[in-house]
Amino acid sequence: MRRLLAIAMLLATLPAAAVEHYRAADAQADGRLRLTTTHGGVRWAPLDAAARPEPQSAFTQPQVSADGRTVGWLALYPGCCQSYPLPLALVLYRDGKTLRSLTGAGMPIWHWRFVAGGREAAYMQRPSHGAAPDHYELREVASGRLRAQFDHDDGDRAPLPPWARGLVDP
Repeated sequence: MRRLLAIAMLLATLPAAAVEHYRAADAQADGRLRLTTTHGGVRWAPLDAAARPEPQSAFTQPQVSADGRTVGWLALYPGCCQSYPLPLALVLYRDGKTLRSLTGAGMPIWHWRFVAGGREAAYMQRPSHGAAPDHYELREVASGRLRAQFDHDDGDRAPLPPWARGLVDP
C-alpha cells in the first residue's frame, strides 16, 4: 500500500501535457509564418493540409488569441479565375499542432478575429466576384462547433450581431 501511495505521489508531481502559449505570429518575407512562444521558442506554421486542387501558397492575417493559447491565420490558395490568391480557410493552431481548419460556407474568408478571450473565432465570407450577402459565422475554437451565423446584404437595415462587428471592409 505504501508503495502504491508513493507512486501516486510521484505521478502527481509530474508536469501535465505540454501547453504552449504564444506571444507573436509574424509573416516573413519568404512567405512563411513564424510563431513565437512566450518562452521565446520559435515554431513555423504548417501549411494547411486540406485537400484542394492547389496547395496553400501563403498566410495572411495572423493573430494570437487574448489568452495566448491559440494562433489563427487565413490560408491563401491560388484562384482559378483571378490573379491573386484566395483566403479559403481559417486555420487554428494550438500546442504545436493544427487544431482545425475552418471553411464555413465555402466562400473566401475576408476578415476574422478571436472573440470571448480566444474561446471563439468569428469570420466574414463573400464570393470574390459577384453580388451576394456577406456571410458571418461564430465558431468555438476548441470544438469547431457553429455557435451562430448571420447573412447581411448592403441594403439590410438589421445591425450586425456584436460578435460580427469589426469584420467589415474599412
